Amino acid sequence: MLTSLPIIPARQVGIWEAGCPECEAHQSGDCLGHETAPCRCTWVSADRRHRCERCALVCRDRTTEREGVHADTFAGHMGAGIGLGDVRVFQPRAFGSIPAFVPLRTHELPAGGHAAGFEWVGVDLKTLFHLREDGTVTLRDPFRSGRGVRSFLGVSEKANLLAVLNGKDDLLEGFWGADRPRLLRHLADIGFVACTGPTFSVYEQIKEADRLLGDGRVVQDLRPVQAAHTAVMFRRHHRCVAEAAGVSLVPIPNLYDLTAHHRETWARWLRANPNVHCVTRDFSRTPMDGDDYRRHLGGLIEILSGAGRPLHVLLVGVGLGKAEGARVLLREAGCTASVVTGDPIVQAVTGGKGLDAEGNRYEPRPEASRADLAVSNLLRFSARVREDARVAQ
Repeated sequence: MLTSLPIIPARQVGIWEAGCPECEAHQSGDCLGHETAPCRCTWVSADRRHRCERCALVCRDRTTEREGVHADTFAGHMGAGIGLGDVRVFQPRAFGSIPAFVPLRTHELPAGGHAAGFEWVGVDLKTLFHLREDGTVTLRDPFRSGRGVRSFLGVSEKANLLAVLNGKDDLLEGFWGADRPRLLRHLADIGFVACTGPTFSVYEQIKEADRLLGDGRVVQDLRPVQAAHTAVMFRRHHRCVAEAAGVSLVPIPNLYDLTAHHRETWARWLRANPNVHCVTRDFSRTPMDGDDYRRHLGGLIEILSGAGRPLHVLLVGVGLGKAEGARVLLREAGCTASVVTGDPIVQAVTGGKGLDAEGNRYEPRPEASRADLAVSNLLRFSARVREDARVAQ
């Protein structure tokens, strides 16, 4: 007999419970009476509740004592970020016409300047930073000194360098805990012209446990994540965008969202900041099949439609097929797009796979060297994306 799934009832609480009126997340509108209010500890089971040292979620109960000082608190995390209304961004108009393809991971190509023809090249967190065992980050060589950066990336002296601040949570946490203004200023000093807003993780639900059903099947029990965590992560993003603007590194905001309120807030901010010509959306952590991708893409379209003007969108973390579908919808919203990915190079280097002649799919190519495949993939991918963009005009 199959075991039925437990039904987690929707929270039936008011926004004025348990101190919500005094909560900065509620006052700023980042929470806006979400169904998880009041945003207490996510882990209600006795063995995990209030074990903040084992939890990466920032709820209103979060308090970890360090040497007698409450250094890790919800109020501290909220105060470390800023609201979107406090962010001002100025971008040159040229940012509205970034090329259709911006490659990542070009340092993995064989020596020979195979990326020299690209006007824009991106560098992600994993390439920029090394994560130490203590959770801190340090710049990798040659980014420490700045000498030989373009040679390392295989690009020309005229190429525009873009820091794509997406990566796994541990790297993002290390970046957040670092002296970010100093790091961002250093990137500007060694030739980077812009950076994307970092993609601090937000969740609607998180896995509590795996449970066995009949016939060896496994189901995940999911628990809602408190809106307080989302509010903190959004405020981190906004702080980093403001810090980049303060050190002459042009920031490109990352338009991620979970609710209609988030989407309207972004649209209102874009209307109030007419000097923003380019935005980004990172789909790296979004499941690329099924309803999740379409729903998140739909949220992006809703924001852009409410901006009141055409924008250019950097699509990060999408493959060729998903990118083209997204670009079609963006065109319908009056926007243009660039695909920002290292996928053609990674597919060759780590999987030994090459793009077919039409640039439609990757196939195992054991007879070819991975270095040759990486170059071939890059050129075919670039040609396909540029041709799709040309036909759409």
